[in-house]
Amino acid sequence: MIILPNRRKNFNSLKLPDITSGNYILQLIADDIESSVVTNWQSRVGAWSAGQSTTDNKPILLSGVDGINGKKAVSFDGSNDFLTIPSLDIGGLSSASIFVVFEAT
Repeated sequence: MIILPNRRKNFNSLKLPDITSGNYILQLIADDIESSVVTNWQSRVGAWSAGQSTTDNKPILLSGVDGINGKKAVSFDGSNDFLTIPSLDIGGLSSASIFVVFEAT
């Protein structure tokens, strides 16, 4: 799951599917990021990670009161921040689900 907030909002009533079990090929959880600038985001499943080597294109980690309800979140600037996942092969999948929580500005 990738979370992209720009402002704080109450998401307590938001219902998400159970992400603790399932047949995932990639699972990105903001709690796993240690630094304030996202250089490498390791997936909890598989051998993949999302990363960015260009300083100006790195998203930042929000935590505490800046996150969502006190939880960590990844913030992209809407201009040039992005992460890449090299060699993630999703070919052959008949369907996929991506869950993203965000607030439009």
